Amino acid sequence: FRFDDAINQDSVVLNIDDPIDADKNPLSIGFNVANDSTGFYTSFFSRRHSYSDDMILIARSGKMFYDERTGEFKCGDDKKLKGKSYQGSVVTFNEPLKKISGEGKINFNANGDKFKISAAGTITNKLADTLFNMDIVALFDFILPKQALTMMGDTIYSSSRELPNVSTDRNVLKVGLGELAEEKNYDKVINKLEKENTIALLDEFKKTLMITDLKMTWKNQSRAFVGVGAIGINNIGKKEIQKRLFGKVQVTKKRSGDIIGIYFETNADTWYYFNFKGKTLSVLSSDESFNKVIKENISKVSEDDYRIVLASLRDKTVFLKYLEY
Repeated sequence: FRFDDAINQDSVVLNIDDPIDADKNPLSIGFNVANDSTGFYTSFFSRRHSYSDDMILIARSGKMFYDERTGEFKCGDDKKLKGKSYQGSVVTFNEPLKKISGEGKINFNANGDKFKISAAGTITNKLADTLFNMDIVALFDFILPKQALTMMGDTIYSSSRELPNVSTDRNVLKVGLGELAEEKNYDKVINKLEKENTIALLDEFKKTLMITDLKMTWKNQSRAFVGVGAIGINNIGKKEIQKRLFGKVQVTKKRSGDIIGIYFETNADTWYYFNFKGKTLSVLSSDESFNKVIKENISKVSEDDYRIVLASLRDKTVFLKYLEY
């Protein structure tokens, strides 16, 4: 690739704003999902396979330098590279370990008007294999009847008191919260986390579901991001939970439209299942009163471009059976 910066003999720092190759084709730095069988792949000053490929985490602008101590090329937001901010995207290539890692906003490109995922965190990939590991904070924003959302929050809260608390000492939490908070609330959320070891429940965090600890991997055979195991639920709507529950989350990438599946439980008798496909959200719970509220409000919540239906127990069973571990 080309650059026009002057070179400092003591340290070489390059601008990477909109990098291009010799033929002026745009170059990519980060993590992508191809629309063909290639699946998830990395790019480091290289062209994406196709312009239609989803860009999951990309360092679009900033600086690049080589850290001789660690053997790493680091690219991305200037303030973040200098350790002055948790905001911005950074992609690092560790030459000795043959590993690419990134941190910043993560775009699943699975959003619709009525179902949105906002996420941030870290991705790592060792070039010797095809394993991609993600550690993220995520907001899931979708429409439920208000009574149902309140019932779910109260039920999960009361049934999870004996479960472990969410972890607040993970560095990725600062990355996630810093990215997902509005600019005006950045200092507030970071200071509260660092000084009080707590997560500020900002208005922008009061979505249907906020998960502050979600570890996912890419499964190429099913073309899906999959997370299975303990997940940290910070809040359901306005209800603070702050507990680690057993859960499963899957985002399946399909040309016909992505599918998002979510399941979590506090015990075998208290669980919730959601599946969003096309314009339809399928919902089911172990709580029959919750299911009744969903059923009674289907016509009130559903619109031309969004509808909610009750899932079957078989839907939930199949989702759990074929969700890859």
